[in-house]
Amino acid sequence: MKFFEAGKHMFKRMSFCCLIVLLFSSAHAFWAEETFSHLSRDEKIGQLFMIAVRPLLGSDHLKKVESLIIDYHVGNIIIFKTDPQSQVALINYFQGISTLPLMVGQDCEWGLAMRLENTIAFPKNITLGAITDDKLMYQVGYEIGKQCGQVGVHINFAPVVDINSNPLNPVIGIRSFGDDKKNVAQKGVAFMCGMQDAGVLACAKHFPGHGDTNVDSHVALPVIKHNLQTILDEDIYPFKALIDAGVASVMIAHLEVPALQEHCPATLSPNIITTLLRHKLNFNGLIVSDAFEMKGLSRYYTQENAVLQALKAGIDLIVCPENVPDVIAFLRQAIDEGKITQKEIDEHVLRILRYKEMLKLNESKKCFVEEKNIIERLNTETAQHLKYKLYQAALTSVTNTQQLIPLQKNKKSVGVIAITNKHINYDFSRFGAFKEIQPIFDNEQALLIINNFKHIDTIIVFLASLDQNTSMFSPVKTIASSLIDLFNQLNTDNKKLVFVVCTSPYALQFLQKEETVLIAYEYAPETIDIALDAVFGRIIPNGKMPIN
Repeated sequence: MKFFEAGKHMFKRMSFCCLIVLLFSSAHAFWAEETFSHLSRDEKIGQLFMIAVRPLLGSDHLKKVESLIIDYHVGNIIIFKTDPQSQVALINYFQGISTLPLMVGQDCEWGLAMRLENTIAFPKNITLGAITDDKLMYQVGYEIGKQCGQVGVHINFAPVVDINSNPLNPVIGIRSFGDDKKNVAQKGVAFMCGMQDAGVLACAKHFPGHGDTNVDSHVALPVIKHNLQTILDEDIYPFKALIDAGVASVMIAHLEVPALQEHCPATLSPNIITTLLRHKLNFNGLIVSDAFEMKGLSRYYTQENAVLQALKAGIDLIVCPENVPDVIAFLRQAIDEGKITQKEIDEHVLRILRYKEMLKLNESKKCFVEEKNIIERLNTETAQHLKYKLYQAALTSVTNTQQLIPLQKNKKSVGVIAITNKHINYDFSRFGAFKEIQPIFDNEQALLIINNFKHIDTIIVFLASLDQNTSMFSPVKTIASSLIDLFNQLNTDNKKLVFVVCTSPYALQFLQKEETVLIAYEYAPETIDIALDAVFGRIIPNGKMPIN
């Protein structure tokens, strides 16, 4: 069922479209109920885990995965770095040895390229956040969902709907649609509905909101210091929008949120998971954890106690647990000792099985994946064209006070300087001068640049390929002083400068005095083509800044 029909309000369309997810998850599921009735206690416990499959670790690791599936009845896997052919072959093999169908998860926030070689990398969320046409958001969600299905993925841990309200956030940043709650919600809903229309479960993350942190939960436990009203009015806003529109799953973050429950990570918090998410927000779908191997949790809790507390708090599916045999033995004992009831376990297991039935994983044609011509089926002209349209729609004019754009000049009177920490593979020979320089350069190099551009009156400066999501924007900081000094010297000759920023929009803080700035958000050959088209007036930038 597709929701883009002319003349209807977007959120109404999305809610109608995605309502089917809620109906499936709450309806009586015959295969799920029947299968559940025949499971042993150990088989039920195995369904609670989604274990990591890391093909690059080699055969010994894959044999351990095989053992966990066969001997411990683990019911779900999440795939990390590999290539499409290897992934499809592995999934088919693991499905073949599993008594029950496996649910396969993967992190494909900007498409399969986040995890798989030789696949298309779609724009990051911060780029998508600049697009004003949400039909394109639906289309990219649908395309990513379709591609996930072609490589055997049933649940894509996307979209990120954290509001990136802290510019120094070291782990969310460009993974967020921006810092405006309504834009984040609108983009997230459109993306989610596209993906679920393609038959892949979406996952809103990282609940209750990871946007205002300066600590990476992969290495430590961040603390959200917002008061209760801010959390409910701001942080929760996009999650509620996706829940109301029918998102299939929500991921709980490793965060401490004292306003909701003190001295307790969200992952282990009944106040956050059951009281807030289940009861107040009326979420009936699948609740999954962030990876249990992350230091934001594992530095402070043993795996066994963390798993027990997470299940009791309301999490259905434990992602990337460590020491699985020990954890399973601990849970058996916990049930025997009354630390957790069999009823609590059963509720989680039945919900997982119902989602497997919704995905039709009990049918072999849905469980196993076609291996033939997988690369060709993923890298289509349609997908490549969509990627180009997304970059084009995101391009944003930040400032143009001198009305330099569009340039009405012969290209030989225009020079290009590319400041980058990676080589730009692009032909700039049509211009009067070109120089590619590293972010850190000395006075001698600066003087050479000035001499080379002596007879050029307009310079396009590409700030490109810098790492976009590092702590404190260190790559941008390293270029700031030398960059500005150089441009000040160039400007002594009254040269006109046009900046094209092909990196994080947070880099704009160092260019706020410049008068002509375009932002393309990322470096790719497509973004250079598109930016130059705008500079010379062939297209009009229609993007809108996703951050303040």
